[in-house]
Amino acid sequence: MSRHRFTVATPFGEVEFGKLLDIGFWPPTGEELRLCVVPTGAELPIADIWTNLLLALKADPRWFFTVANWRRPGGQWHLGPVPGFERRT
Repeated sequence: MSRHRFTVATPFGEVEFGKLLDIGFWPPTGEELRLCVVPTGAELPIADIWTNLLLALKADPRWFFTVANWRRPGGQWHLGPVPGFERRT
């Protein structure tokens, strides 16, 4: 049975795509975080959203983690950046 999920390796840890508003992230520290990253602008088909997120993550993973909202499993959501990533100015 397929879970319709896949992982993407980044220099900062593994990212699991599968649930749009609850993306898994496992940095090298071993801690699990949940991310929420959604492109803004016009309404996009779900396949286009996933493609956009994958391309953004692969092209500039540091930027991806600076704009992502995050939480620890079961915790409250926090605005980005994900801990360990500073905003670029």
